[in-house]
Amino acid sequence: MTQRIQRLGHVASRRRVLACAGSALAGLAFAGTAHAQNVREGDLDGKPVFFPLDRIVISIFRGKTVERHDMLLLRLELMNTSAITPVELAMPRLRDAFVRIWSRLGARPDAADKGLDFEAGRRAMRAACDEIAGPGLVKAVLLIAHSSRRVKHLSDS
Repeated sequence: MTQRIQRLGHVASRRRVLACAGSALAGLAFAGTAHAQNVREGDLDGKPVFFPLDRIVISIFRGKTVERHDMLLLRLELMNTSAITPVELAMPRLRDAFVRIWSRLGARPDAADKGLDFEAGRRAMRAACDEIAGPGLVKAVLLIAHSSRRVKHLSDS
């Protein structure tokens, strides 16, 4: 827990520095130029802005029995640094929505055989971000890692 708090503190201080620099640049005579457009759409140095998410663990069912647990590591690509604050504030509701989305996909009848439908999950997550945090703040949902662990039942021994 302390690592997460320290990491969020680092993001917050970086956000403040970038916000101050952004407002200073906005005051310059760049209005209408390509440079001003880049500042509004991306980070100040033109690099994408990523927001890491906690791992999500999903139970994959076969019938009414849990067959395996899948772990997903995801990241949100944000429009710019000003999107960090609204996403941070909406994160408890977003986290609940993400878990519901992936749990629903894990409970589908074909999930044990075909696996998770990652595209449907990513689309649903992006729609949840638009609805909860605000439209257009999240450009993409990126799947960083996926792993599975089979559940051992007492009858398997």
